[in-house]
Amino acid sequence: MADSQGQPAVEQPVDVALCIGGEVYARLWEVVRHLCVGLVDLNARVRLLSSSSEIEELTLGPIQTIVHQDLSWPLRRRRIGQVIEVLGARSPTVVHAISHQCFSLAQAVAQAFDVDLVLEVTGAVDLRALKQLDGRSATHVIAASRPLLEEVSRLGLVPADAATLVRPGVLRSSEPSCFSRADRVPSLLCTSALNEHSAVGHLVQGLRILKERGHEPLLFLLGSGHAEAELRKLTHTCGVSAQVTFAQPKAERSRVMSGADIFVQPAPERAISINSLLAMASGTAVVVCAGGVADHCLDGHTAVVCPNNSPKSLADGIEGLLVDHEYARKLASAGLDYMKEHHSVATMAERCMLLYQKLGLRRRTFALDE
Repeated sequence: MADSQGQPAVEQPVDVALCIGGEVYARLWEVVRHLCVGLVDLNARVRLLSSSSEIEELTLGPIQTIVHQDLSWPLRRRRIGQVIEVLGARSPTVVHAISHQCFSLAQAVAQAFDVDLVLEVTGAVDLRALKQLDGRSATHVIAASRPLLEEVSRLGLVPADAATLVRPGVLRSSEPSCFSRADRVPSLLCTSALNEHSAVGHLVQGLRILKERGHEPLLFLLGSGHAEAELRKLTHTCGVSAQVTFAQPKAERSRVMSGADIFVQPAPERAISINSLLAMASGTAVVVCAGGVADHCLDGHTAVVCPNNSPKSLADGIEGLLVDHEYARKLASAGLDYMKEHHSVATMAERCMLLYQKLGLRRRTFALDE
């Protein structure tokens, strides 16, 4: 692109105020890290805003982090004002909020500096928050999956051309890791929270069904929660306590994923998380339950999708992989290809950057009436 004098046009720098909710950082921490690094590689200036001190680990190079206090009433307005004051030395060119927890903060910052506001939805709760805002100040909406994008469209909260699909980016392995050693006892991995909503109890009961059918894989439960004691009792009741390990690994989760044969998510995913993405990107065979907001688990292609999360349904899905390792590795290989095509880290950052630049160009372009 050149200016009217024939000289190359200088692209206006993009200064992004990236608002991160604590819950989304816990759920998509690796994606957030990749996005920040990817944007910096594309010469964006990134400032992170969050109430979670965990984002301080992303304070590197040109990335600045601003950890603010809780924005709940009655000090909400004052604390939002403090954030705006800190940002004031250098006005952002766009505000991008990930998670409903920071939609209102991002809205206030965008209004204070009169810049574009991008709201990203990664789960059902974000959709409800977006509906409450009624699209009043959102310039654009990013949806992290096709089902979420379709729901944004169905709700009609923003014009069709003001919603974009940007899938989370993850790093992937080069080849499947599942069932790579024939002499090893098959292992199942579940990272779901240990509560009444995650259906981990159904998975434990499914393990009992598998044992009755002659299969005794090891199950590693990496989640935590208030139902842990009850689940420990259930493993004894089902006679599978010797097969189940409750663990909080110190190694990076991607390394843990690659050490398992089958990743199991026994309840529908109501919000996209790093766990099933990392499992697929690590070359692990994936078993999930139908429903939810993710779209990377395609039955018979990238994963086994159980029709429901009953113990028998989960047992049937897992058994199909235990008895046919070649099929399991075929699914895992297809999952790796899918991650490469649809969940590239570079593509995620590039699509966000392109959107920021498009919004900025629109603000610098004026239509003159004839």
